[in-house]
Amino acid sequence: MPKFFVLASTFSVFLVYGDIALAQQKGTYENTTCEFGGRVGGVVFKNESAYPINVKLWHPDNNKIYTTKKVAGNTSVNFGINVGDDWGIQLGSSKIKCIGATATWAKDIFSVSSASFY
Repeated sequence: MPKFFVLASTFSVFLVYGDIALAQQKGTYENTTCEFGGRVGGVVFKNESAYPINVKLWHPDNNKIYTTKKVAGNTSVNFGINVGDDWGIQLGSSKIKCIGATATWAKDIFSVSSASFY
């Protein structure tokens, strides 16, 4: 009989079946309706806590992590990519939020802070 093992890491959970490991990157959204509203722009994240936070951007077409950045405490990071307002953003293991509903929007930039998650 095959045995299953679950290994956890900072970014993913891996299901090990025999010699095969499959990355399971399906996330849980806080709000299940992230619809594209027409806004596309860059992403700037401001960590207002004193501790580093792993910030993940989720692609809406495949529900997978597109990129992850570790943001040091009391700093801001520009992700350097353009995303639509239907993309997801996640802090650590929090539920994923729709970036269009969570961020402020100005001058083609989605600005998100750690304070908007708590």
